[in-house]
Amino acid sequence: MKIWGPPATAITSMTYGPEVESGTGQCSRTLKIEFSVGGLASGNTVVLAWGGHVARGAGFNGWGEGDGASSVNGSPYHMTLGTLDEASTGKKSRSVKAGGKWRSDPRKHDHDQ
Repeated sequence: MKIWGPPATAITSMTYGPEVESGTGQCSRTLKIEFSVGGLASGNTVVLAWGGHVARGAGFNGWGEGDGASSVNGSPYHMTLGTLDEASTGKKSRSVKAGGKWRSDPRKHDHDQ
């Protein structure tokens, strides 16, 4: 988690909620992030950035053959921004497909691989 903004802008706390299992192989967890924005102007802009990862199957540090994220069909991995300043954002969701094609050299085009 990283935040950028005027001087003295900072993340002041991050609190994880409980993991919620659906009983159908799905689970979710919330993360409450509190931050302060430096400066005096009420229109200051901040950028809050984060990332995630999905589990490896076979290989070093993997969960085992057939147990990694690429063994799951579709694009079931989502990160959702549900509220901002305790107001709904309309559940802005982004998904990841773990079994997609990864380029070893991002400078190459698909036809070069």
